[in-house]
Amino acid sequence: MIKIGIYDRDNKIILFVEDSGKGIEAQNVKLVFERVRQVFSRTSNFRQGAGLGPSISKAYAKLLKGNLTVTSEKNKGSTFFITLPIDLISTKSDHQKMKESIIMKFNKESLVLIVEDEYSNALYLETILNQMNLKTITVISGKVAIDICKNNKSIDLVLMDIRLPDITGYIATQEIKKIRKNLIVIAQTSYAMKSNMEEAFSSGCDDYISKPIRKEDLFNLLQKYMQ
Repeated sequence: MIKIGIYDRDNKIILFVEDSGKGIEAQNVKLVFERVRQVFSRTSNFRQGAGLGPSISKAYAKLLKGNLTVTSEKNKGSTFFITLPIDLISTKSDHQKMKESIIMKFNKESLVLIVEDEYSNALYLETILNQMNLKTITVISGKVAIDICKNNKSIDLVLMDIRLPDITGYIATQEIKKIRKNLIVIAQTSYAMKSNMEEAFSSGCDDYISKPIRKEDLFNLLQKYMQ
């Protein structure tokens, strides 16, 4: 069973997601937000891990001046809490000024292809790009991305996730560049190591941006290529 809710307390908005699953042993709760951290289960004799999701989500919460925490009890379930300041919401005038500033930078006909298999990440990018007056198409497959770039000449830029369910973003970029050499492809990756960056550039990517993606960083990067 999963329960989702929202309430306010001490000038903060608190969202929670509660489940009645297996829960987490007390000594492992602190590991939940470590990237790709795994724990060994003695009863089932295999390793379990949370992957990148919790750490990326926590980073997004912090970008919003909030936090993501978890409480859990073995065999009873876990509850994740996202705490955000109520004053995070801008006044209408401030929001309108920011939106107008962003819209002035880009052509309303510009189209960005988002290649991202994580729904929450894709939704986040769509929201930001739509606020920038940019149209978007979102796909979760590298092969589909190649086909779309081949058949849709109106695409101006590609935000390419590196880890995809069928082929890697590196391979997808190589194939896209064979079809449309001058199409801008920006790699988006959680692995900002030098070797990953080098591989992105060698595969044909024009630039890269590290996850979790900050709105300001994405705006500056798009401004560089879409003027």
